[in-house]
Amino acid sequence: MKDHLVSISELRENLKEYIGLVTEGHAIYITRRGEVIAEIKSPKPELDDELSFQQRLKTYAEGGITIVGDIINQPLIDEDFVEDNLLKGQL
Repeated sequence: MKDHLVSISELRENLKEYIGLVTEGHAIYITRRGEVIAEIKSPKPELDDELSFQQRLKTYAEGGITIVGDIINQPLIDEDFVEDNLLKGQL
C-alpha cells in the first residue's frame, strides 16, 4: 500500500478521493508547511468471537499451535503413583 502526503488545502479540494484511498487501505499524511501534522487511516477491524475462533483454527491448521497436553483425556489413575505405592505396600 502506498502512503500519501497531502497538504491541508489539497485534502480540502479532493477529500472524496482521499477518503476513497483510505477505504482501500492507504494511509494519508496531512502536512502543513511541509511538516506532517496528522494521519488518516482505516481503523483496525475489531474481531468478533467467531472471526477470532476462525483465525485461531486456521493458525492451528497451519501448524502455528502445538498441543502439548490434553486435560480431558488424561488417565484418571496415575499409573506411576499406583505402582510406587503398591511396591511400598501402601495400597
